[in-house]
Amino acid sequence: MKLQKDEIKKNNKGIRFSTTSMIIFFVAIVLLIIGYILLSKGDLKIAPVLLSLSYVVLIPLAIYKK
Repeated sequence: MKLQKDEIKKNNKGIRFSTTSMIIFFVAIVLLIIGYILLSKGDLKIAPVLLSLSYVVLIPLAIYKK
């Protein structure tokens, strides 16, 4: 039984995020929240920029960065 657990731990690499990527991800989440709040208030200039920046740049960068 112990041997099987050791093999599972050895083979289970998973997705690991660094501190930098977690910071980028949380910044993206904050910008998403701000963007949706601005969008609900009727702002059609800054809100789409914030949402696009978060979805297209920051979240993929957080996933890609190791």
